Amino acid sequence: MSYSISFTVPTKAEAKARVASEMDAIVASQPLHRIDRDPVVAIAGSFIDLLRDDDSKDVQVILSGYLSYDGHSFDDVKPNLNTLSVSAIAYSVPRAAIATDADVGDAAEAEDRAAEDRDPADVDGEDGKKATEG
Repeated sequence: MSYSISFTVPTKAEAKARVASEMDAIVASQPLHRIDRDPVVAIAGSFIDLLRDDDSKDVQVILSGYLSYDGHSFDDVKPNLNTLSVSAIAYSVPRAAIATDADVGDAAEAEDRAAEDRDPADVDGEDGKKATEG
């Protein structure tokens, strides 16, 4: 039974909450991971906490792990686990600029104003020549 999680969020608190909710979703689809859910959340949270606080950076988390066991059912109360693995990576990454509808509207208006301010003599015609050329 394996899982993989990857996401980027603005804050460390959001990253820790997202790890918990992602692991809850994994447990819902792979019930055996109820066994390692809490340790994985704790490990990821510990790594996230080690990142420097920086409001100009986002937090990126990549987690993966797996369990293997001897048993016949995922409903075993305590399966005989052979292998447990978790890989936890926490990054402080440059904040990504996310354009909102308002930003897009502002950019379009700025382009329209710039087009109105252009000198027609500086604009190439269909033939590739400046309007002032013959």
